[in-house]
Amino acid sequence: MMMSLSCGCNKFSFEYGESVGFKASTGHATRADYSGAIDDNIERIDWEDGDKIRIASAEVSAPASKFSDYLVTDITTNGRYSNAKITVSSDYDPIGLRWGNAQDHHFYAVYPSPLMGGVTKTQDFNVVTGEILASQPVESISGTAAAKVAKPSFDASMMMVSSKTVNKNSTSRDVSLDFQPVTTAIQFTITNKTGDEMTTCKVALSSKTHPLSGPFSCNVATGASTFTGTLNDCKTVCLSFDEPVVTPVDGTLTFTMFLNPADDPDDLTLSVYEESNKCRFTDLKMADNTPVVFNSGIKTLVSGIFVPAGAVWKVKQNSKLLSWTDGTVKNVDIE
Repeated sequence: MMMSLSCGCNKFSFEYGESVGFKASTGHATRADYSGAIDDNIERIDWEDGDKIRIASAEVSAPASKFSDYLVTDITTNGRYSNAKITVSSDYDPIGLRWGNAQDHHFYAVYPSPLMGGVTKTQDFNVVTGEILASQPVESISGTAAAKVAKPSFDASMMMVSSKTVNKNSTSRDVSLDFQPVTTAIQFTITNKTGDEMTTCKVALSSKTHPLSGPFSCNVATGASTFTGTLNDCKTVCLSFDEPVVTPVDGTLTFTMFLNPADDPDDLTLSVYEESNKCRFTDLKMADNTPVVFNSGIKTLVSGIFVPAGAVWKVKQNSKLLSWTDGTVKNVDIE
């Protein structure tokens, strides 16, 4: 059964046992790949064919598990929106969720479905749990020889949630789910100013007091997250490249790292490891030595980091925060 994105004009009364139709609304962000298209300070993240989401409701009459998985198909983009049709996956039930007797149905959805692997999640209706990997995979390296881009694996570290309460006497044939991101992301662009070819095998972020990786729980209805791990085990995240990435003098390397959404870290250190075991690192602070706070649920773009010949360096960088929720833009100067 295909669940269309179209919205009906008439008033419907859904019957017990009737299949629930859904449409995916992506006004702020969706899942699978950063598009690079920014509209009103919001970057569109595009669906990809085969993306799988899980939708649950305690009020449905079937299946007995109270949840079902849905596949993303027929993707279109328009400005900040990435739209797609979703169709029932056959993993659990070929029909999907079906209306129950309750007047109001509360629907909760999570991307990616646990069946996609990567981040481990369990669905308990309005609560999902996830785990941000300390060692995060890189899906691919693209760009040019002078401007390499490491594409992150969304399946491994990205989580998005949606909730919706629908009255059975609805004005729409389909239930509209507006997905919002949970995890925090930081995109860095570093420039090779070492005076020689730079061969990067790993980059890492560390904190002394905040969880960057590890498990968390998230209330789907509110988006609030709570860290559920042991702090000393979760204060770093890193990207390890399958093969060292070669950056020529004055060339750039762009990469993205995902952080645990339960906190707003303000004491981050960025480290760049080369094939020769050389490590260069810098604390991410303002020019007056005050820390930069990386807000949860926000994608932060950090550019203008110049990697020098020395092991420890000061950087002059501009950081632009792109909010996935209200379009807020902040600019900071770090030295």
